[in-house]
Amino acid sequence: MLKAVHLIILYSLSLTTYSQKFSVSNEANNTAYVHLPNPIKIAVERYSCNSLLITTDNGRIEGNKCTYTFYPENIGAAKIIIKSRINGKVKKIGEYVFRILDLPLPYLKIGPFSGGTAKRAVFANQQFVRTEDSNPACYDVCNFQIDSFNIQITNNKNVVFEHTNIGNKLDDSVVNAFHNLLDKDIVFITKIMVTGGDGKQRQIYPVQFTIFE
Repeated sequence: MLKAVHLIILYSLSLTTYSQKFSVSNEANNTAYVHLPNPIKIAVERYSCNSLLITTDNGRIEGNKCTYTFYPENIGAAKIIIKSRINGKVKKIGEYVFRILDLPLPYLKIGPFSGGTAKRAVFANQQFVRTEDSNPACYDVCNFQIDSFNIQITNNKNVVFEHTNIGNKLDDSVVNAFHNLLDKDIVFITKIMVTGGDGKQRQIYPVQFTIFE
């Protein structure tokens, strides 16, 4: 779940019969991620939270008392439609448009390294690999888990190790290979398959490491 919201976006809508200020806020500014729970807060000037009726043309919205969870169904745009009900009468306050994005692909890290040169001693002490979100706003909701990856180690352009690891925990053969790395070895990690918080499996970008003592 996303952390508490601090950024408020103020949007004013003027119609011929009324002018009303309202605010819609979320941690990712005006963006939301498809198929994931996106927390939003909505407040309307001079209206109680209990009187608000919130709907959308893309997915569904759940919640009340000015705090809602938005579940978009399609990438593109989504209107958040704000109405109020007072004394049995429904009045439209306005609309707010969100950009609906697919989950941004994370990248793989081993220890503190996400590619480039890497110390042999760090690799020799690793038991796991992990992903890191490329967009901080996706943290906690994208929730990527590593399913599998291919690893290849070369020395002087000769392949000295090749293996498919299942999950993010390094199996014994990979741990052993990392213990036996030599200066200038090249570690290629490819076909990295991950599953996000939306349940969809994706392949993320490969990484390459050059080992030094």
